[in-house]
Amino acid sequence: MKDIVDQFIAQYQREYDYYSQSARICANHSENKLESSGIRAIVTSRAKRPDRLSDKLSKRDIEKRYQTVHEIYSDIVDLAGVRIALYFPGDLPEVDKIINAQFNVIKTKEFPEPGKERKGKTFIGYKAKHYRVNLKDETLVGSEKRFSNAQIEIQVASVLMHGWAEVEHDLVYKPLNGNLSEDEFAILDELNGLVLTGEIALERLQRAFKRRIENEGKHFDNHFELASYIYDVMKIGNVKVNSENAIGNVNILFRFLEEIDFNRPDKIKKFISKVVFTEDERPISEQIIDSLLSEHPKYYEPFEKVKSLFIPKKQYKTIFDEQNKDQSYQILIGKFISKWINLQNHIKKEIKAKAEDNTELKFVSPFMTKYLREYKILDELECHQFEYLRKFRNNFVHGVEVPDKASFLAAIDMIDSLSSQLFANERPRRKK
Repeated sequence: MKDIVDQFIAQYQREYDYYSQSARICANHSENKLESSGIRAIVTSRAKRPDRLSDKLSKRDIEKRYQTVHEIYSDIVDLAGVRIALYFPGDLPEVDKIINAQFNVIKTKEFPEPGKERKGKTFIGYKAKHYRVNLKDETLVGSEKRFSNAQIEIQVASVLMHGWAEVEHDLVYKPLNGNLSEDEFAILDELNGLVLTGEIALERLQRAFKRRIENEGKHFDNHFELASYIYDVMKIGNVKVNSENAIGNVNILFRFLEEIDFNRPDKIKKFISKVVFTEDERPISEQIIDSLLSEHPKYYEPFEKVKSLFIPKKQYKTIFDEQNKDQSYQILIGKFISKWINLQNHIKKEIKAKAEDNTELKFVSPFMTKYLREYKILDELECHQFEYLRKFRNNFVHGVEVPDKASFLAAIDMIDSLSSQLFANERPRRKK
């Protein structure tokens, strides 16, 4: 019904900015996450143009026979769209994890669709994965929250495949000079074969530069190379990154490694191998930083310097204001870090002594709490205190929270109390 289509287009024109903005926000969230994860991609967004949508609906209405405006909304699911064009097709599994963690995924669709072979064609055609998503309310701020109900389609494919699909779609489905001939269809099919071959070459290229980085022992040129190397080391170690875990902000890690001259595979491989996924569920890059700082406490100061370049300034305003007013704030930070390191090292010694010949110990923070309970080094209340201090330290070091002076003083007192208890527990064993 022509009038139903006209009603829909009139309504859509009023809502066009809403769909355009929701797509832009989705693209920004995607691009930021891909960037911090070291995945190279071109991310674009758009809302369907009302004039082109009108033409499309007029043709579809011949078959669909729309009865209501709501039927059209249900039928056209990509009014807001985002395209992620990957430099390397092999990154698709990691992008899949990012999308599932970053958005509410309503439906996914893979191409080519099983059972829908292209008759008369040699090659498989469009190869991609589409996601129908909503933005997560908790990732939106202020006026952005009104976009949480917008339905957005994210299309993920290689740069080469997106290019071929755009050409094929415009020539086949939007012909300006009549329908294509058999020869023209054959050429499009041939181009599809070249694109698929190109994707294989891109995957080989990605593997080749990963090997070059590791074998030559050279510095990582950028955080993309670093992220790629981290994933590879984890795969070799059979460490699985589940959908709720992201690699985190690799850019901070990259700049930190540059600052302390650890920006080489041979320098950081052992710290990557210590990454463990537990209920703690912290980003991989943060775990690597923590492992490195645990072994080299002298690098806390360079890390603070690098972190301040990335964490929003308003988050650090409290620290800067306090430091400008009172130098004792900076002294408190140093005192807390020093005491925390001493406590952690002392606990490691206690655990090793209790474990005796156990060589499978994993000295990652969450496991330390587990060992404290298992070997009865601390009682339940003291274990809770250690867990609080661990999270307090992580939130401060990684810029999640900016504690005030009173919080630091309380944390230092708690460390002193736990240290005293540990020494008290240790004395009877020494007398024997």
